[in-house]
Amino acid sequence: YEFASPEWDDVSAEARDVCNRMLVQDPKERLTAKQVMELPWFSSASEELLASGFKGLKKFNARRKLQSIGAALLAQQRIAVLGDFQFDN
Repeated sequence: YEFASPEWDDVSAEARDVCNRMLVQDPKERLTAKQVMELPWFSSASEELLASGFKGLKKFNARRKLQSIGAALLAQQRIAVLGDFQFDN
């Protein structure tokens, strides 16, 4: 697989290798979750690295929540406008 720039520029060759091995189409040749967790790369991941990954997930989740709130506010405004609308019989 090709890893696009700039998103993958800071990702190690070992991490890219793990991703490639998890993306194999043939399930018989693809790594299982257990095999991934037993890899030296995975087991040696530092707490700092894991923390930075969780920080990214939290940022993504916060952005998703903000988008949901915005959509809810727009829906509320539309409902309020429709509530004021008078239908002719």
